[in-house]
Amino acid sequence: MRKLKKLFEPIKVGQLELKNRMVMLAMGTHLCDGVVNDRLTNYFAERAKGGAGLILVPFSPIYQGYHAPGEIPYFAWHLPGIYEDGLIPDIRSFVSVLHAQSQDVKVAAQIQILDKWAKDKNSPLQWVGPSTVAKPHGPTPRELTVAEIGQIVDQFGEAARRAREAGFDAVELYAGMGFLLNQFLSSLTNKRTDKYGGTPENRAQIVVEIIDSIHKKAGKDYPISCRISGEDLLEEGGNTLEDTSRIAPVLEKAGLNLINVQAGWLESNVAIINFFVPRGAFVYVAEGIKKVVNIPVITAYRINDPFVAEKILAQGRADLIGLGRALIADPEFPNKAREGRFDEIRRCIACTRCIDLVHAHPIVQPVACSVNARVGKEAEYTIKPTQEPKKVLVIGGGPGGMEAARAAVHKGHKVTLVDRSHRLGGAMLLAGVLQPEIPTFIKYLEGQMRRLPVEVKLKTEVTAAFVEKMKPDVVIVAAGGVPRTLDVPGANGPNVLSGRTMLDAMTLHRLPKKGGVGQKLLWRMSAPVMNYGYHPRLINWALRLPFPFKKRVVIIGGGFAGCEMTDVLIDKGKKVTVLEEGPRLGYDVGLSNIWVIKKKIKESGAVVATNAKVVEITKKGVKALVGGSEKFFEGDTVVMALPLQVNDKLSKELEAKGLIVRTVGDAASAGKIMEAVAAGFRASFEI
Repeated sequence: MRKLKKLFEPIKVGQLELKNRMVMLAMGTHLCDGVVNDRLTNYFAERAKGGAGLILVPFSPIYQGYHAPGEIPYFAWHLPGIYEDGLIPDIRSFVSVLHAQSQDVKVAAQIQILDKWAKDKNSPLQWVGPSTVAKPHGPTPRELTVAEIGQIVDQFGEAARRAREAGFDAVELYAGMGFLLNQFLSSLTNKRTDKYGGTPENRAQIVVEIIDSIHKKAGKDYPISCRISGEDLLEEGGNTLEDTSRIAPVLEKAGLNLINVQAGWLESNVAIINFFVPRGAFVYVAEGIKKVVNIPVITAYRINDPFVAEKILAQGRADLIGLGRALIADPEFPNKAREGRFDEIRRCIACTRCIDLVHAHPIVQPVACSVNARVGKEAEYTIKPTQEPKKVLVIGGGPGGMEAARAAVHKGHKVTLVDRSHRLGGAMLLAGVLQPEIPTFIKYLEGQMRRLPVEVKLKTEVTAAFVEKMKPDVVIVAAGGVPRTLDVPGANGPNVLSGRTMLDAMTLHRLPKKGGVGQKLLWRMSAPVMNYGYHPRLINWALRLPFPFKKRVVIIGGGFAGCEMTDVLIDKGKKVTVLEEGPRLGYDVGLSNIWVIKKKIKESGAVVATNAKVVEITKKGVKALVGGSEKFFEGDTVVMALPLQVNDKLSKELEAKGLIVRTVGDAASAGKIMEAVAAGFRASFEI
């Protein structure tokens, strides 16, 4: 078994010793409205129990809830506050719960002011900054006066004092992602000519003064971390790694004990957190800062594998590993890594759904996770063994079905999972070819089916008669959705493919009967290879070949599936056209991903037509009505990437026979992995 050594070495941050090198990064959750509550406590307690050496919890040093009647509160209102002493008792209780989860876990408060600031609880929030220079795509802020900067410094110092009184082991300042302190550090937004502007060293003055304020109010022995953007990654300018390498030593000299290095701003035009980004892609930024300081450095971004983390530490590129979404996906990541249970780690698939939810506009939503249905509902979704075990039949081996089976077994039920295919995974098998992190989730769920007492029956068609013969107490139908087709000439032509065509071939359920003898032979030869030797990366690489997608590809459907297919085929050198019948490309793609996809499409020269109604498909391409005019789009291969339709025929048959049926995933309503997993878990939890 491979060993992890560096990841579990202790390390000192000031006088504080951490038991290992894993740090849970502070992330927005929107699980509270301005004060700590049970939901937030349960969320962090689960992660404190999971084995990380340090847990960072975001707090606001100012009151963020001021808003006019009828006005939506500023989204930072969902940060717990630490702006007055009256909040200390509840925060102390919160910290005590986290410490109680493990004798070794340490907990720190991250103090952050985002874009808006108020001098006191009764003052309205205002967009402020070091200068009257707007961030990209943002409003022009009001320039802070020297007196107001002094107030902000004092607010941070007071917040740190309260944090120590509440029992936090350390405090972190948030000076990254383009928020207020980062705007002072950045040459793009800081044009001041006083002591707070000019050189990188001067731009760091506000943070230096905050560190001094914390020393005075919370004690010189109180450990202080600072999260900074090592590079701003902005088109218009901003700090480079060279600039930040001049700032970091200034902060260390002021008394900083730890530097937490991230990359970019929210407004960066570089993909940072998406699945498009290789694992550990931004370690170089932390590595650059580590070269100029003598205090520990945290690195982060796209690290969801313990061996990637171990390699970074072993190479001396950073001292600690920041884990964000990895601990949302699996709070037990550190414990499982320490115990060598690597295949049991439920890895983050970098879909960014969690981030899209908490940044939704205008109404933000609580954090959730595609692969972990319990996120934000840790107390409500605590699985307890049932006193009345039931016989549960799960139909479908995709994400919803396997999650339902897993949860049902943990409740003590006797579970049988049946799927018509030769292997488990469902639609994720095809998705895993397009999105490189999804295979890790397939592997996790397959492993759970092997480890747990789940009876799995593959290559089995399920009918109402089959179900009656099984005599289950409860049936969970997770059979997937039905592909939508177009009622136009040529829709079933030899040059037309769909996700279902590919999936059926990959699972040997049904080989395509399209094209001439040569094409049929290629399908017959390739399908067993795709199924028995399911290697998503190899299949992805093979998409550059002229089979099954020829050089010119027309994709009908510009939603999530169509966008992902477009992204991959562009990389394979195909000439792509996307036809979307609605007004917007990527209408169901989250904000974190759609801008990257659109940028890539634009740079590739791919053709996009919205409000395009397909009227005919020919051997040479697709005819469509666009803006009332008929246009022809050339293509050798046409791909149907339309939304799935409900597949509830079997469910209705079984219900008519008096059986207890729960329908989940695409069989109930079209969705993504998050919806399927959540529905599967909930269906079993409620049995």
